[in-house]
Amino acid sequence: GEYRAAAKEAVLSKLKAPSTAKFDIKQVVRYKNSVTVRGTVDAQNEFGAMIKGTFFVKILADTGAVDSVTVSNL
Repeated sequence: GEYRAAAKEAVLSKLKAPSTAKFDIKQVVRYKNSVTVRGTVDAQNEFGAMIKGTFFVKILADTGAVDSVTVSNL
């Protein structure tokens, strides 16, 4: 729940048109003190075309703080 929500917020901050985003979270994995959320997001690019991108968000498990965000293809 909370990791998925944090990951979505982190990805939304990177998108050109966040209101168009549709998420498909594929995996949530905890390893030691970090949680990695991986999935795809469909969103409009700067030209208004819908594009499917992939994302990886690393979250610190103890604080819930986002450590890193990678969004590809958007």
